[in-house]
Amino acid sequence: MYKVGGTNKHTLKYILKITVYNTGAGISIISKETFDDNFNNISLKPCSTLLHTYTGDSIKVRGQFNASVNYNGQRMSLPLVVVDGSGPSLFGRDWLAKIKVDWKRIFNVSVPTIPKLSAAVTNRLHATIQSYSEVFKQGLRTIKGINAKLEVTNDAYPKFSLKSAVDEEYDRLEREGIIEKEEFSEWATPMVHIPKADNTTRSCGDYAVTVNPQLQVPHYQIPLPEDVFQKLRGGKLFSKLDMKNAYQQLLLHDESQQYMTIHTHRGLYRYKRLPFGIAASPAIFQHVWMLFYKASTM
Repeated sequence: MYKVGGTNKHTLKYILKITVYNTGAGISIISKETFDDNFNNISLKPCSTLLHTYTGDSIKVRGQFNASVNYNGQRMSLPLVVVDGSGPSLFGRDWLAKIKVDWKRIFNVSVPTIPKLSAAVTNRLHATIQSYSEVFKQGLRTIKGINAKLEVTNDAYPKFSLKSAVDEEYDRLEREGIIEKEEFSEWATPMVHIPKADNTTRSCGDYAVTVNPQLQVPHYQIPLPEDVFQKLRGGKLFSKLDMKNAYQQLLLHDESQQYMTIHTHRGLYRYKRLPFGIAASPAIFQHVWMLFYKASTM
């Protein structure tokens, strides 16, 4: 409730519903429409505050006035900014810093008790359902008279270039001993193929639906940027190294290979080296890389 002093000798009281508690808004505001409906006898003071929406658009400020606020026994005078339009009233951080809000009451969700239907209403309900039994029948229904149409560009045509790139990637993986043919397996992971800038693909198993949920993922702390910068302090020449297919340079333990079977359009394959897509791969490879790094700095 805002208790605002009027221009006459009487005290005017207005109950204004705050529709949004906005911790992202620095100040509390009401719209010009709300102001005209509830506080049209109050004179606005100039306000130099610049306001913008989250999209960067400016909000025109009409002015401000001091509201005598009474909430749960808390009484104080707080500034309230009036802006153009008819949007919701915002309870901003300036008011939140002053007023102790009863959040438990605000976020309380109560479900009203549904009264028991009378016999007459129940009979009418059952009669309606029986009369339109086709509408209430279980199972997938079909909307009649309307269908969904997909619009494509005038120069649209089927593209099969990805298949050749995928085959080339499988040929490379098999040729370099990263994967090998498998006849049978209790594990078979579907593949996802991601096009790369050089017209090749990165073939990655969708292990999120097979192995990853059942994997004990190791945790290896990656160095913080601050630690790296500290070690680089004083350096004058720097280089950037990119290990090609880095994970695949690490051999996979024989006992782990059975879980790395992939299902492709060419049949089953088994990874013999650490594949992409495994939740444990980043930590495992980071650990190996740090071993190399420590050895090189000794």
